[in-house]
Amino acid sequence: MKNSRFIILALILGVLLLPACASNKDQQAKTHVAPPPAVTAEKSQDQNGIGEIIDEYEGKVVAKSAHATLVRVDKDLDHDGVTGKADKCPGTPKGAPVDENGCWSIPVIQFDLNSMELNPAARSALDAVSSVLHVNKAVKLSIEGHACSAGDNAAYNNYLSLQRAQAVKDYLISRGVDGARMSVTGYGANQPVKDNNSRAHRIQNRRVEIVPIRE
Repeated sequence: MKNSRFIILALILGVLLLPACASNKDQQAKTHVAPPPAVTAEKSQDQNGIGEIIDEYEGKVVAKSAHATLVRVDKDLDHDGVTGKADKCPGTPKGAPVDENGCWSIPVIQFDLNSMELNPAARSALDAVSSVLHVNKAVKLSIEGHACSAGDNAAYNNYLSLQRAQAVKDYLISRGVDGARMSVTGYGANQPVKDNNSRAHRIQNRRVEIVPIRE
């Protein structure tokens, strides 16, 4: 009689516990989520199984995931429209026009033969340069003058190239740029961009190049 009661009690408990066990299994099935797929095919460089999301502009890790591979985030922190590896000049001055490499595009200042006078096109280009300098007070300039080899007088060409660079500096000073932010150098005919065998090439060699320096 007692054995019959134990058997009946065990059957009742089994019936009561069965739904709870099934519910628990269903819950485990619902909460199990497969790991997400790799975001890119590039593997984590440290091979530790932890993927790293890296800001390519600054090289900083901005996030990590146990299931993600290496992800690079291209940013345009200087807001010049050129991002990531394509930007060869990070930190371009604010408001400066840039080329396809993200570098400040400053026109070359051309001069007539045996002249250090700025023509209207040169003054217009320098007005644009002064506008950028007024916004970016930390930017300095290296102003580099050049001459063609006409006349074959090295001493005079050195003098002429320096005076051309000085003319550019003087104009920028007249537009309100502090002269202490600019250095001038004359290279004479020693750094031509073209050979001097034609008039067109000599015109290109009579120039001033402006190189921005950011400290």
